[in-house]
Amino acid sequence: MLDTAQLTKQSVLDGVKSRRELLGLTPLTDLDANTSVKDGLTTTTASAPGRVPKVQAAADLATLREALRRFRPTRSSKDAQPLTPTRPNSARMPKTSTAYLESHS
Repeated sequence: MLDTAQLTKQSVLDGVKSRRELLGLTPLTDLDANTSVKDGLTTTTASAPGRVPKVQAAADLATLREALRRFRPTRSSKDAQPLTPTRPNSARMPKTSTAYLESHS
């Protein structure tokens, strides 16, 4: 990762220097047991999940309701068809909806 033939204090400092420079961080001047090459980096917290537009959500729910209606037993449970995602355009369906259908089939 540091592209060095020998692992020495100077070779580590030189290898880390270029990477810190790319990130806009100050170079490390010394390396000891308490030095962290991550000094100066900030961590990002996970952002809130993306919002689903109401129109898309309504369309997905309508499609799901239609699929469930088609698989409802008519006379007895022996006549019921298994619930499987058979939409020809299921690639457009949000992952959570597809995963839900697959996990309940």
